[in-house]
Amino acid sequence: GADMTRIVEPERVEAASELVQRFWSAPWYNTFLTGLDSLLFIAIHLGLATMVVYSFRARRPSWFLLAILFHAVAGVIREGGPYALGLYWTEALLAVCAGLAVFFISYLRRRDPDEAATA
Repeated sequence: GADMTRIVEPERVEAASELVQRFWSAPWYNTFLTGLDSLLFIAIHLGLATMVVYSFRARRPSWFLLAILFHAVAGVIREGGPYALGLYWTEALLAVCAGLAVFFISYLRRRDPDEAATA
């Protein structure tokens, strides 16, 4: 292995070596699923941001509350899912949430209060 004393404090070399070993011994798809998880949550957050902006522009507080609820559900799935359901089911449910978020973006874009006033 590489000489880790150049980049890690001497008292932390053993812990760092263990982390590096754990990373390289994990299956390749764990890293892929982590990246997929991040991409799905980007889509979810874009949808949530759209819902919040719409709630203020259209003066519809129900969309704000729905965004909070949606975020809580997605967060529980993301954090608790791997332990309760496994990685694959967790990512599948997050993909459903991301799909819903993209749907909300499309749906709310057509209902934009400013565009409706000028049409």
